Amino acid sequence: MTVDDLGGAWPSGLPVGDGWVETEQSGEVVFPYDGSVVASAPVGTPDLARRASANR
Repeated sequence: MTVDDLGGAWPSGLPVGDGWVETEQSGEVVFPYDGSVVASAPVGTPDLARRASANR
């Protein structure tokens, strides 16, 4: 099973302020039980984290 199997429409990128910001990198989300890849997730930067926390 992967995240796609759940049927949700997930926006790409990360939530920052009132919208979603695209990221340059993504990383695999691995199920620790068997090591299978279940999703790909956006990877943010320190700058994106600062922007997100400034918009709280």
